[in-house]
Amino acid sequence: MKTLKTLWISCASLTLCTANAQAVPIEALSFLSVTHGFTVSGGGVPAGVSSLVSGPAFDAFSVSTGIDDAAAVLAVDDTDVMPGCSGCSPSVPFTSVRNQRTNRSDPTEFSLASYDIESLIEQDTGVDTVSFAVGEREVSRSGLAQTRITSTGVDAGARSEYGLTRTQFFENVGNAPVSFNITGFFDAFLLTRYAGSDGVASASTSISWLFSGLEDGDLLYLPLDTYILDADEIGLGVDFTEELTSMPPAGFQGLSFTSGVNATGSGAFSEVSLTASHAFLFNLTLDPGQTAAMRFRFAQFNSVEYAPETSGTGTVPIPSGLVLLSSGLSLVAGLGGRRREEHDPEDLRGCETTFAFADD
Repeated sequence: MKTLKTLWISCASLTLCTANAQAVPIEALSFLSVTHGFTVSGGGVPAGVSSLVSGPAFDAFSVSTGIDDAAAVLAVDDTDVMPGCSGCSPSVPFTSVRNQRTNRSDPTEFSLASYDIESLIEQDTGVDTVSFAVGEREVSRSGLAQTRITSTGVDAGARSEYGLTRTQFFENVGNAPVSFNITGFFDAFLLTRYAGSDGVASASTSISWLFSGLEDGDLLYLPLDTYILDADEIGLGVDFTEELTSMPPAGFQGLSFTSGVNATGSGAFSEVSLTASHAFLFNLTLDPGQTAAMRFRFAQFNSVEYAPETSGTGTVPIPSGLVLLSSGLSLVAGLGGRRREEHDPEDLRGCETTFAFADD
């Protein structure tokens, strides 16, 4: 396993400049596409178990772009969010799409950032479940950041990020122990590419299913296939990292996957890609009166950054992101146990974003 030095390198610390002060042309690309999900006991917990799910806690969802050029304009800044309906027939997925693009006078020179999220939830059909709960969930998502500068060298960059957490609770309301399965999977592809000097392109993602409220032996993990990992590297200045943690080790209850790819400007063409996939099963046993929690979390991050050695003055203000419904973002946001109505959509939160370039 290789170690990724960093997933975000500030312009102030970037020392990849060549003798060419303008360091153009350059093109940087960061992309990822991930699908993952889980099914609870075939779509519904067995008799004797009641389940409910918390509302989603959004860790982040923002895009930002910038070019240190007085003639640069914000050409695109679009947001399209559609609430989901798990109680409809058929179910309707929650979707969230965000695109932003900044152009120079010649629009072939630009910075852009985007994400595209789709989450489909089927309700739990267990006979003892009276609250909203997830029986099956599948998430398909992508992220992109890209910058192209071909004339004079100026600071430029783009960033896209998205992440949320949701916790599902399982309570044994019967008089005897109950066992049931939760099956899950993930399939991830990440790519970064950099042509030129004086910059970096990075992409990363994480997915986790973490359990609490259980004693030793209450949770068993079974891989349903071989964990597949493949990485390709072209050129200099490329690196990747990945880590799959599952039971055992002792004290770890669940599964966690993280990965990242990084391509830095070496003066030529550099590219690194990573593909990973896995399917697995958890067997959960609850005693009468016992409650367990499964925290399901995912996050993604894309960024590109270009900082030529002699590039002007420094800070580029970026228009704020659209503020949606409510606030309270936190990278370590906790989850409450509030219940949701049957047709409650995924909650929406917005934040104000600023992309700043360091002075030379």
